[in-house]
Amino acid sequence: MYLTQLKHHLTICPILLSIFFQLIPILSADAIPNFAISQVNIYFSVDNPVEGESVIITAYIMNKGDETQKDIDVRFFEETLDSSRLQIGKGGVIIGLRRGEVGKVEARWRAKSGQKAIYVVVDPDNVIAESNEENNQAKKNITGKSLDLPKPTPDQIQNTIKKGNKWLHSQQGEFVISCPDQHHSPSFMELCMVCRKSLEGGAVEKVDNEKTKGGWLPIIGPGGTALALMALLHSGTPEADPAVVEGLDYLLHHAPVPDWNQWDDTYDFAVAILALTATGNKEKYYNRVDFATSRILTKQRYKGWGYGAFPDMAHMHYVLLALYAAQKWEIEIPADSLKQAAEWIKSMQREDGGWSYAGIEVTSPWAETSYGSMSMTALMGLKICGVLPTDPHFQRGLEWLTRNYTITSNPGAYEWHYYYLSALQRALTIPPSQETAGKHNWYEEGAAYLISQQRPDGSWKSGGQEEPIMSTCFSILFLSKAIPF
Repeated sequence: MYLTQLKHHLTICPILLSIFFQLIPILSADAIPNFAISQVNIYFSVDNPVEGESVIITAYIMNKGDETQKDIDVRFFEETLDSSRLQIGKGGVIIGLRRGEVGKVEARWRAKSGQKAIYVVVDPDNVIAESNEENNQAKKNITGKSLDLPKPTPDQIQNTIKKGNKWLHSQQGEFVISCPDQHHSPSFMELCMVCRKSLEGGAVEKVDNEKTKGGWLPIIGPGGTALALMALLHSGTPEADPAVVEGLDYLLHHAPVPDWNQWDDTYDFAVAILALTATGNKEKYYNRVDFATSRILTKQRYKGWGYGAFPDMAHMHYVLLALYAAQKWEIEIPADSLKQAAEWIKSMQREDGGWSYAGIEVTSPWAETSYGSMSMTALMGLKICGVLPTDPHFQRGLEWLTRNYTITSNPGAYEWHYYYLSALQRALTIPPSQETAGKHNWYEEGAAYLISQQRPDGSWKSGGQEEPIMSTCFSILFLSKAIPF
C-alpha cells in the first residue's frame, strides 16, 4: 500500500511542480499594478488665475493593473522635469489602490504670469514595480494673468510703511477670540482650541496682564515682539515711542521668562539681539547683546544651529543675522564659527542649486526640495560668513533665483510668502549687494506688489502659518530694506 502511494506521489509531484512554475509568471504579472494619468485627469480650481492667486491642482490616478496596498507617492512640478525642476510643495500620497480604482491628490500653488506647464508624476522614484512605466506622468498648461503693477514712488512706499506701522501699534498686547460656545483661543487661530468650532466672525478682545503687556503674539514667546520691534525701529519709529518702550520692557523683563540666564532656545536669543541692535543704542544694550551672542556661540552643533543636534536653515537665518548684527556692535565672532556655518550651508546645497529646510534627512513641512525662503537664507548666510559672490556655491544659488524668480509667491512652497520676500531682501541687500535678480529689479517689483496687497487696515495677510503680524512685519522690513547696522 505504501509503495503504491509513493509511486503515485512521485508521478503527480513533477506534474504539479511543472504547472506551478508555469503559473508563476502569470501570477506575478497579474499582481503588478499599473498607475495611469493623463492630461484630462488634471484639474485647476481657477483656469485663468491672476499672478499670485491661489490655485488648487487636483490629479486623479487610476490603477489599471492589480491591487497594491503600498503607499503611492505623487508629486507636482512646475515647468520642467529635468534636474533644475521646481517641485510644488510636498506632493501627496495615495494609500493603496485596487484594480480599476481611482485615487485623488491635491497641491496648492500660487499662479505665475504667462503660460506654465504643470507636471504630475506618479511614483517618481520608481519604488513600485508596474506593468507599464510609460503612463506615470502627464502635464497640463495653465496661463496666469500678469499683475502689471505701476512703478512705486518713494512717497507711496513711505505711506505704505506708515499705515503698516499704525496697524502694528494697534496689535500690541494679548488678544483672544471667542467661539460660539464662548471658549477663548489666541486671536490668530482659525478653530477653537477646546471645541474645534470655527472662530470666523468671533469677538476679539484684549486680555493683557503684567506678563504679556507690551508684547506682540506673547503666546509664542519673544519672537513676535522682537519681529515687531525690528519692523518699527528699522522703518523709522524712535526708541522713545511708547509702543517700542513697552515692547523692549516686555522683551527684557518678561519673555519667555524674566531671567535671560534661564533662556535656552537659540532662536529667542537671536531675535532679541536683532531687536536690541535695531535701536542703535549700543551704550544701553551692549551687555545684553554680548551675553546673548555668547550663549548662541556655545550652542553651535554639527557646524550650525537648530532645534536639536541637527542644524536647520530656519534657525540659521536668524542666528547668522544676529551674529552679523553683533559684529556691527564690535562683538567678536570666532572666525571658525562662521567658517563652519559656511561649510554646512554649502554641504546642504541641492543639485538644482537651491536649498531646502535641512537637506534630504529633514524635509520642511512646506516643501520637499528647494524653495525660495530657504534658498535666500542660504545666500544671506554665505555672505555673512564671508563667502564672496564669485564663489561657485553662491553663483549656483543666484542661478536658482534667476530661474525661479518671483515676488508673488515663495517659489517651491505655498506658505511663508512674506518671509520669503524678507529673506530675498536681506540676501540681496547685505553687502556686496545685488540690485537685480536676473533682469528683474527685485526691490521695485517687490515694493509694487506689497503696496498692491496691503489691506485697508494697513496689514498684510498671507494665510496659513504666517500670522498677519508676521506678514506685516516682513513686508515693512522689505520696504525699509532693513539690515543690521
